[in-house]
Amino acid sequence: MQKPNLKETLRVRLPSGMKKRAARVAYEVFIGPIPEDKVLDHLWRRRSCVNEAHLEPVTTRINLLR
Repeated sequence: MQKPNLKETLRVRLPSGMKKRAARVAYEVFIGPIPEDKVLDHLWRRRSCVNEAHLEPVTTRINLLR
């Protein structure tokens, strides 16, 4: 069995059949909606992490500068 790549973005399939990034789903379920003008920044730089405490909504510019 192949080891998972922990740098990959995890996706989940919603009941509607739509696929969505797991971190976005976790943040929206446990924290609330992500503002339209923001993206989620993975504070520990692990895109596979879905811990909502490790995610922060920021502008794209701020996310790129970090």
